[in-house]
Amino acid sequence: ARPQAQAPPKATTPPAAAAPRAPAAAAAPKAAVPANPFKASDIGRRVKVQDRGEGMLLYVGPHAKDGTPRCGVRLDGPTGLNNGTVDGHQYFACPDRFGILVAPSRVSFAAEVVPPPSALSLSLS
Repeated sequence: ARPQAQAPPKATTPPAAAAPRAPAAAAAPKAAVPANPFKASDIGRRVKVQDRGEGMLLYVGPHAKDGTPRCGVRLDGPTGLNNGTVDGHQYFACPDRFGILVAPSRVSFAAEVVPPPSALSLSLS
């Protein structure tokens, strides 16, 4: 039997000195939850929901499960997804399919309806 040739030993480099690690608490913080541009004082105002239509703002606050900002709207027609209750949590109340809970980025204030000046003037005749 022939003796087997052995491969020459691999050159190894000494391990680099490990850089000191920051404690876990000093790790990068999670992204902050963005503030909701709508306020409680906006409840009751007319709004427009992207791809759903207009309605009345009935809820402004955090999502019950993930804490992200949400707006609850009672739509003018049955174009919504719920009745104000989502995953067992009631945010507001309205008829079935008239409610929707969405990110504030999908909501804008509807144009305010201003009566024409002739409707505001009083006739004294």
